Amino acid sequence: MSSEIRQRKNVTKVGASSNGSSEQKERRMANVKQNESTDKSFWYRFSRHPLGISLMCLTLIPILLLGRSASAGFPYFRLKNPEMVNSLLPFFKLRPSMGESDARQVLIVATMSGGTRQVASDLSEKLGLEVDHELSDAQTYFVRDGSVWWFHAIRYLPKPPAKTIAAFCADATFNIGFHPKFYRSGICPEDIAWSQCWAKECFDILSNDWGCAASNTCQPHFAKVLHQVRNPAFTVESLVAKFCEGGTLPAGKMKDTFVKFSNGMFGQKHNFSEYSCIEGAGHYVVEYHNAMIKARQDGFIDAMFKLEETSTCQVAKLAGFMDESDCLYPPNYVQIQRICSVPENVANTPMKAKRYHKVNKGKIWLNWSDYEGSKHGSTLPKGDKTLVKAIRQLMLDLGYDPDQNRERIERQAPKATAPGIVTGY
Repeated sequence: MSSEIRQRKNVTKVGASSNGSSEQKERRMANVKQNESTDKSFWYRFSRHPLGISLMCLTLIPILLLGRSASAGFPYFRLKNPEMVNSLLPFFKLRPSMGESDARQVLIVATMSGGTRQVASDLSEKLGLEVDHELSDAQTYFVRDGSVWWFHAIRYLPKPPAKTIAAFCADATFNIGFHPKFYRSGICPEDIAWSQCWAKECFDILSNDWGCAASNTCQPHFAKVLHQVRNPAFTVESLVAKFCEGGTLPAGKMKDTFVKFSNGMFGQKHNFSEYSCIEGAGHYVVEYHNAMIKARQDGFIDAMFKLEETSTCQVAKLAGFMDESDCLYPPNYVQIQRICSVPENVANTPMKAKRYHKVNKGKIWLNWSDYEGSKHGSTLPKGDKTLVKAIRQLMLDLGYDPDQNRERIERQAPKATAPGIVTGY
């Protein structure tokens, strides 16, 4: 009897303990749910309350409507986190974000002083495209539609040895349209112009990008690649005006940055440190365009266009924006069809220099004799016409007449006080 009573007492104790434990657990769970409910209810109530919606609109809408602001907030919402804005403000339909390797619509390659900045500006301002000059990081800059960049031509050049790339990236002489941060961000501290981190990032980027077309490993991939050309003689003159130093133009030597990049790209055939300004600029232009002509013949570049004769809408058509099956971002197709269907729209007229590429305005002009040996610092024998022949042949290959009177593209030249015609596009 006593044993049975003890068993009942034990059962009662166990039951009581079990009930107490379950009650405590239920209380804890209730507290957790209450806290979660409180947190959620605040956010849900705020994000759905008219006052909360108004405050969010007042905060976000000005940022979204500012245009391509350089402020940190604007790219953060438009480029890195558009989905967050779309979820908070359903009436906004921002374009999806784009990663480093996501395909873009168009890459346009051209020489330095070849009108690249003007073309990028026209595609952006006249057609509303996200195309920019010498930039590729779509998380930071508005380049989700493409880039206009002279240095991306390395994709179509033979890849140099690793030690050459390492030497190229060893120091910070990158004020000529290249820096690793233009490709991607967030790797190195951007408040430091150059460091070992940037040198490594430079090596990694160039090792992947240089010669990548031949192995079909280029990232990002561009649906269309265009070769932009400008009268080579004008381009040479602009380069001399921009990069020549150490003498009265056109005498002197090209700046170290120009020599470094030219040797890096075409050092297998030339030593640009030994050239006069005219020779350095001339051989750079010849080698660059000949490499792009070969890339087009090999199928890596889709088309070529002449800057002086082509409208912004024609460039867009070559780039695939006006073909519904080729256009990667469908709203662009609709937008450009609407703009370019109006014949009198400025986007249907040949592009002309307005704000950019006037570095050579009124500075120098060259005759064919200026390209000959012994002239303007050249160490070649007097009368050597090697460069003359090379540039004349290039002009023929690109569809220019080397014997045509070289008037300025956008207006008549002023009266010349020395041989030739003033240039600078």
